[in-house]
Amino acid sequence: MTLTIVPVSLREASTFITEHHRHHLPPQGMKFALGVASHGLLVGVAVVGRPVARHLDDRATLEVTRSCTDGTRNANSKLYGAAWRATRALGYHRLITYTEAGETGVSLRAVGFRPVKDLAPHPGWDRPNRRRKAPTRAVARIRWELSTQNHRPPTAQSPAALDSSPCGTTIAARTTALDGRDQLVHGEITGQRTNSSLPMISP
Repeated sequence: MTLTIVPVSLREASTFITEHHRHHLPPQGMKFALGVASHGLLVGVAVVGRPVARHLDDRATLEVTRSCTDGTRNANSKLYGAAWRATRALGYHRLITYTEAGETGVSLRAVGFRPVKDLAPHPGWDRPNRRRKAPTRAVARIRWELSTQNHRPPTAQSPAALDSSPCGTTIAARTTALDGRDQLVHGEITGQRTNSSLPMISP
């Protein structure tokens, strides 16, 4: 079976995840998304964004926030491999993701990911000063990562630094319509619509 990496929009990835993912809803935003197709039929998607955990958002790391297939053999490893190559091409040095405890992670190991931390069930990101919807499933997880030798461990940074690109320059908060459906905001793509562009914000 021939598997081919194909581009997908956030809307297309979200639709696929809604239809096929066992226990997660689509993410709210992304840096980029990838699809994998077999004979012209989309059989899997991966969505990559900034790390959800703020202490891992060190300007050199991205996270595969969703990886979802219809069960096609080798589709997951194909997506993870492509996600890593795209991550490196964008100038980042580490890619992380999570599996539930008990899952083998065979697709991750095939690409070179290694398990780095066992995590207890997380109650969610809801805080008094930052309200979030509680997760429907709090389960133990394993964090996996793949990194280059140039990656440095996360260090404390100011909020302004966290909004900059890997090379240290500020990403302008310009909103641009993509395919008439998605937007680019602070370097993140969201599924909102727009009919106009916001002005550039000076660094």
